[in-house]
Amino acid sequence: NLADNIGYSCSASAFQILTQNTSPEHRLYELKDAIRAKINAGVPDEDCAAILYAMVTGDKSSLSTYTYSLFSSCGTSHLLAVSGLHVGILLSFLGAVVKFLRLPSGIKFILNAAFIAFYCFFTGFAPSIVRASLMALLTLGAGIWGMRYDMLNALGFAGTVILLLNPFRLFDLSFQLSFVACFGIAVCNGSFQHARHFRRLLSSLSVSLGATIATLPIALYNFSFLPAASLLANLILVPVASLAL
Repeated sequence: NLADNIGYSCSASAFQILTQNTSPEHRLYELKDAIRAKINAGVPDEDCAAILYAMVTGDKSSLSTYTYSLFSSCGTSHLLAVSGLHVGILLSFLGAVVKFLRLPSGIKFILNAAFIAFYCFFTGFAPSIVRASLMALLTLGAGIWGMRYDMLNALGFAGTVILLLNPFRLFDLSFQLSFVACFGIAVCNGSFQHARHFRRLLSSLSVSLGATIATLPIALYNFSFLPAASLLANLILVPVASLAL
């Protein structure tokens, strides 16, 4: 998998630990292991605990094949991957804390950027989280320095940065789905902003519709099926997932 900088793979019949690893990556693994233990202790149902752990860390290794297939069949597997939803929730929480402290705008931006950088490291720099983080930083910067934010330009900037760092990401399915879905959302964004009734519901509908239509060719090519309930399922489950997080 060249997108993840893996050129070769091998297996061993036995192994022996010679020294204790103290690298940042190992500390991160220990932190994730502690989070997994806390979730398992607080959530008695194994499948529910695995779903919550995947939503927090992006690690889907604990999910059963049946559980993951249920999310895939209704087009909501993106809820199990760290993405813009997670970045938005975390930044909203951090923004409330920073606003309470009444810090200068520059310090606020630095704190948000540091927090986002740590979360990217925590989740293994998945393409979806890096894209969302870069776009979030542009949003924050535009607000602080009084500049106009354009979603499509921000999307193009994020894609350029990621591909400059690792051109093989272009062939990564998660990269393709994340950017194409965001493009669809950007195109459909504001379609119902002049609606007189049910504006919030119609806005959510336009987001789900844009992401679903944009990712349809990639989903059909890679998975050979169309999740018919995707639109309705996302309208219901995305708000529920936000509350759960």
